[in-house]
Amino acid sequence: MGRAKCKKPWIKRSGEKVKMTEEKKYIILVNVLILILVIIVIWQYNVYLNDKEIIEARESGHVAGFQEAINQIASQAAACQQIPLRMDDQTITIIALECLPQ
Repeated sequence: MGRAKCKKPWIKRSGEKVKMTEEKKYIILVNVLILILVIIVIWQYNVYLNDKEIIEARESGHVAGFQEAINQIASQAAACQQIPLRMDDQTITIIALECLPQ
């Protein structure tokens, strides 16, 4: 009885040399490239999710800031105070209509 041939070419028996064919080299190369591509896609998706959370937090902060500014203007106007609003190089003064003398 002779020695049975090894069905797994990557396992060496003592004294045997394993030859890797060009086809096997290309298969390994393609698998490595696919693995790298999958890692890059997963990494970019995580970056996208983190950026999305940051953008949403900024937007909600902006909305809250605008609402706070409008609330302050409205409360000052309700107290019959003059409110100077500056836009670029212009200033407008706001006062509630109810506070104007009749």
